[in-house]
Amino acid sequence: MHPASYDEMRVNLVPLLKDGDATVLDIGSLDCNGTYKDLVPPHCKYIGTDLRAGPNVDICMESEYEIPLESGSVDVVISGQCLEHCRNPFKLVAEASRVLRVDGLILLVAPFVFFEHKEPVDCFRFLPDGMQAIFAECGIHTLRAYLNPPAFGTHDQVDCWAIGRKPCS
Repeated sequence: MHPASYDEMRVNLVPLLKDGDATVLDIGSLDCNGTYKDLVPPHCKYIGTDLRAGPNVDICMESEYEIPLESGSVDVVISGQCLEHCRNPFKLVAEASRVLRVDGLILLVAPFVFFEHKEPVDCFRFLPDGMQAIFAECGIHTLRAYLNPPAFGTHDQVDCWAIGRKPCS
C-alpha cells in the first residue's frame, strides 16, 4: 500500500466507524507493505483475511473465493490493493457481498495506474465504470466510484475507489 491509499482509506473509513461498534473485514490483509488495521478504532472489531497466514491475518481464506465467515456477519468490508491480484474479481466481491450484512458498506481500492507487481499474480487495472459493473453484478449499490488522484500526469500511482452499500433484498 502506498501513502495516498492509506490517507484516502482514512478519509473514507474513519467517519463510518466513529459511532457504535462494527465488525470490519479486511480482504487481502497480509502486511506486505502496510495495513489499514490501525484505522479501525478499538470499539470496533477488525478481522484480517488473506490466502495465507502471516502478519495481520486473523483468518485464512479457504480458497481464493471462500471466506470462512457466516453470511451477513460483518458490517463493513474493506479491501485495498488486492483485487488486481485476483484472477476473478467478480467472484471475490460476490463473496464479500455474501458475508456483508444488509445495509453494510464495502470500500474497495485497486490500482488504475501502477507498475506490474506479482503477488503472486497481477491481473487487472480498474476504472470507476469497472468497479460499478462489479458491484452491480454482485448486488451492491454503488455510492461512489472515482479515481484518486484525479489529475492525470501528476502521479505514477492512481487508484480506483468504489464505495457501495448492500441493499435490502
